[in-house]
Amino acid sequence: MISSVVTYVKSFWDYHGEVRLEQDLAISRGSAVFEAIEARGKVMFHYDDHYERLLYSARGADIRIDALPSRHVISERIKQLLQRHGHFESIVKIIVTEGYSLDDKVAAGIPNLILRILPSHKRPYRPLHLE
Repeated sequence: MISSVVTYVKSFWDYHGEVRLEQDLAISRGSAVFEAIEARGKVMFHYDDHYERLLYSARGADIRIDALPSRHVISERIKQLLQRHGHFESIVKIIVTEGYSLDDKVAAGIPNLILRILPSHKRPYRPLHLE
């Protein structure tokens, strides 16, 4: 069964939760960046803006972005996930970690990418009522 979480590690897309991230610097040192994108059906809102902000944040955290899949490839994977696991309204989380480490201090080189689809839990709109 394909999960609502997909991990991209060393040029491999893991749809079945086989990848282990215990030695990833996101776990041991909190070294990661993320973006959360609202989606309705398969349509993500302002994907390009979120993607650019993600890259900007990754550069600021000294995370290598040259080893990540392209903007288009990531977008297509997200659309596949939304088609299989999306809700009427979803939140798409794109997480980029610094990657695995042998000493829990320095990344071994290649960042990891995690895509996650969550249901959107919006509060019902209640207009302000003054007495």
